[in-house]
Amino acid sequence: MAEIELRGVEKRYERQAVIHGVDLTVGDGEFLVLVGPSGCGKSTLLRMIAGLEEIDAGDLLIDGRRANDLRPRDRDLAMVFQSYALYPHMSVGRNLAFALELARVPREEVRRRVAEAAEILGLADLLDRLPRQLSGGQRQRVAMGRAIVRRPRAFLFDEPLSNLDAALRGRMRVELKRLHQRLSATSIYVTHDQVEAMTLADRIAVLKGGRLQQVGTPAELYARPGNRFVAGFIGSPEMNFLPATATGTALAGRGFVVETLVNSIPSGHGVHVGARPHDLVLGKGEGPGLMARGRLDVVEPLGWEAHLHVRIGEEAVVARVEAREAATLRPGDELSLFAPLSSVHLFDAGSGARIGD
Repeated sequence: MAEIELRGVEKRYERQAVIHGVDLTVGDGEFLVLVGPSGCGKSTLLRMIAGLEEIDAGDLLIDGRRANDLRPRDRDLAMVFQSYALYPHMSVGRNLAFALELARVPREEVRRRVAEAAEILGLADLLDRLPRQLSGGQRQRVAMGRAIVRRPRAFLFDEPLSNLDAALRGRMRVELKRLHQRLSATSIYVTHDQVEAMTLADRIAVLKGGRLQQVGTPAELYARPGNRFVAGFIGSPEMNFLPATATGTALAGRGFVVETLVNSIPSGHGVHVGARPHDLVLGKGEGPGLMARGRLDVVEPLGWEAHLHVRIGEEAVVARVEAREAATLRPGDELSLFAPLSSVHLFDAGSGARIGD
């Protein structure tokens, strides 16, 4: 496997910059997920690593060796695309073996590698089938198998599950997690789906507008997002935000107040108060924290839990509660909501940067 490092990497199309000085290291055997909204540059960054796009400034290092000018095949990286890109006239077995045959790998070694990949991915009974005879999940496993048989230095995944339905995506996430645990392979995975990022990654790199926003473990990004964008992007349902103004040791907004221990915020300064849906509880609560009054708009039952859509002043927020707590509530009810200070996040209203620890 390999360590992959980006140093000040930039990409421009004509005069338009799309990747802005990205510095990032992917450790040997690490599963790193590049996540961000559509158009943020994550697929472009992956293609630059693969050699499918030129690097206009900065350096790509693979195991410490500068790789900017290496041809894609000389980088020894295997890419799994959003489209399965299988040869329709070839059986599963031939699809798995074809790249090895082109590289003139000995026939017995080809058989051994194909059998090993088929066993890992549960394809052993499908080797004689054509791609059109497979389900979407099976085709994606064949695409991953083609990468595995090559035994590359690293795997690059470009939104490989986006063509699958929601239920199948969930099962394939488990397959990918299991595969990484078995192979311990260096992997870079691109997705716009933060649930995929949270469930698969050792670390997540969040991109916005071609700029790296934050890198950390899923737990770190969830518990301590570095700015408002990361806070709103990581987590489902997403974090609630309420605009407030500092007044000494408190933050006040329409329909709510936060008793805060952050004394460094100048009086009159604008702040965005963040609270995750599961941290908002019904009632006034005890101790310092976010205290709000609002009107219930919608109750969204989801089996064992329910999402309460509440209007606080001009803002809409979501509270995630147990279904039994929501059973007697009706649209139009006036509600009190509370979040303890330890679960409240503060962000500068201008820059979006995190305030305090």
